[in-house]
Amino acid sequence: MPDFSGYVSAEFSSVLDALVRLKHRTNTFLEWGSGLGVVAQMAARLGYDAYGIEAEPMLVDMARELANEFDNPAEFIAGSFVPDGFEWQPELGQESERTVLNLPDAYGELGYDLIDFDLVYAYPWPTEHELLKGIMRSHGGMHSRLLIYDAREGVVVYQANDWKR
Repeated sequence: MPDFSGYVSAEFSSVLDALVRLKHRTNTFLEWGSGLGVVAQMAARLGYDAYGIEAEPMLVDMARELANEFDNPAEFIAGSFVPDGFEWQPELGQESERTVLNLPDAYGELGYDLIDFDLVYAYPWPTEHELLKGIMRSHGGMHSRLLIYDAREGVVVYQANDWKR
């Protein structure tokens, strides 16, 4: 099995609890940096229209195989979750520790834009919260929520007012 040097598992039961709490307010779900697609597949099982974007094609293949094995409708696309045209602003604290900013985005192949999703999930590197909020600020919808798992803070849900400047 290949080495996944950048993979760190989230606390899936905490994320599941948040998905259940938010289900009555949200329908479309996108997992950024989906890896093996566990969270997108949990969301699909709960009735979300669930998708995942992952930069590593090998992980996308593995997520698709896992979803197929369990007859899960979540869909996975290889590419960047950072929308084309996003203007990175490190002076605003938008640090990029591991997020690749110069890959073509996956939204065209996905058939949706970021603004189309009610709930976006990410497990960011500790310094990348502002980067993710910046992406939502510039390309997300006013109805959208950003669900972040942070190993230090647990599950945090941001709404448009949290990233609007």
